[in-house]
Amino acid sequence: MSARRVLRWSAALAAAVLLPTVGAAYLGYTQLSGNITHEKVTDRLGTVRPPKYTKALNILLIGSDTRAGENAQFGHTAGARSDTIILLHISPLRDGATAISFPRDLMVDAPACTTATGAAVPPALEMINATFSAGGAACTWKTIESVTGIHVDHFMQIDFTGFKRMVDALGGVEVCLPEAVNDPKSHLELAAGRHTVTGNTALAYVRTRYALGDGSDLGRIRRQQLFMAAMVRKATSTGLITSPVRLYKFLNAATKSLTTDDDLDLGTLRTIADSVRGMSTGQVRFLTVPNHYWEVDPNRVALTQPQAAQLFTAVSKDTHAPAADPSTSASPGHRSTAPTRATVSVRVVNGSGRAGLARRVTARLRHLGFTRAVAATAPTSASRTAIRTTMAGQSATRVLAGALTRSPALTREVGTGRTLTLVLGDDWAAAPGRQGIRLRDAASGGIIRASTLSSGVTARTGACHA
Repeated sequence: MSARRVLRWSAALAAAVLLPTVGAAYLGYTQLSGNITHEKVTDRLGTVRPPKYTKALNILLIGSDTRAGENAQFGHTAGARSDTIILLHISPLRDGATAISFPRDLMVDAPACTTATGAAVPPALEMINATFSAGGAACTWKTIESVTGIHVDHFMQIDFTGFKRMVDALGGVEVCLPEAVNDPKSHLELAAGRHTVTGNTALAYVRTRYALGDGSDLGRIRRQQLFMAAMVRKATSTGLITSPVRLYKFLNAATKSLTTDDDLDLGTLRTIADSVRGMSTGQVRFLTVPNHYWEVDPNRVALTQPQAAQLFTAVSKDTHAPAADPSTSASPGHRSTAPTRATVSVRVVNGSGRAGLARRVTARLRHLGFTRAVAATAPTSASRTAIRTTMAGQSATRVLAGALTRSPALTREVGTGRTLTLVLGDDWAAAPGRQGIRLRDAASGGIIRASTLSSGVTARTGACHA
């Protein structure tokens, strides 16, 4: 299991499923509080913090990839990273909730903070997940407040083992694959069709990136959001709440791998749960912060303004939050004024050494709507498939990358031209079912549809898409 391709399944599973049920199980289960690990963080947040305008609850959810303790089975890597960061906003009347995902590659101006040992961490322009590595949950908490202007009340952190325990305690979660998957990175190996996934398979499903959907990290976030919604639905529709034995098993699994701030104990969780127990899954929205590919490095993303600021203000003051809009996301399918497949110019170069490959790929690109694709006559040599682009071609790059099953290497060249060069490397596999980068099938929409995220997760997670 690759140490860098770590889980983004999210601590939101702990909150989204745990909060509506813990109140019902509180009596007789107070011993569960001993399972929770507490961390003192509030004294490291500083004195200048965003104001709290309403009685809403804002909980920072962090997924940790630590390999300490039982997590050593997932391989060895030093330290811990936060490859999942979600801000869960529970409305003042407890009649709705919004879970906002922050991509791990989001570039932010992180403020100065301190570690648990008191060491100073200087301010920096860096990826948001680096704040956890540098200063732990307190540094990520302070960064979220600084970037969004939203007052955060508590944090919850969960690890690999905790996720597996919760899925198993629910009896697994059903997923449906439109095609067979064999991903050596996440170790996900499933045939096409419906599956009830548990244990390591569930972990691999939410963790895999390149083998499902469009191959983007943002696509993986959307898939995980639907998986979380499926967990909430199963927890609230299968008698879990009314079965003391099953409920205790689930809560025991969740709390054993849970780390929170000092003020978020089981009693506080009960108070929250009593308020939101009646909330239906249709009242829980999953959003991703509006973002676009960062101009300096297309492998990173940045906040799209003013949409991000509008969202943060709406959450902070609990006004009507804007619906998720695919046009404000760096994920493939970007619309508004972005170029389309028909307007993107692509020059295809054969770097694989396989005769006629550039011509065949060009023909398939044209079939997929890239009518300006042309095959280069002069071949080259390349081990990796790559897209060569200029600063002016970043929007077009998103369109082309969205047509590939896996993210290629990106090379930025000097100039102002907008024509992209797709270099087909040794890792190109044009035939369906083979490993490597290839063009997505024209009829396949992947597992996730962006429309399911605009007004709450209402689509069936187990639905196969043609």
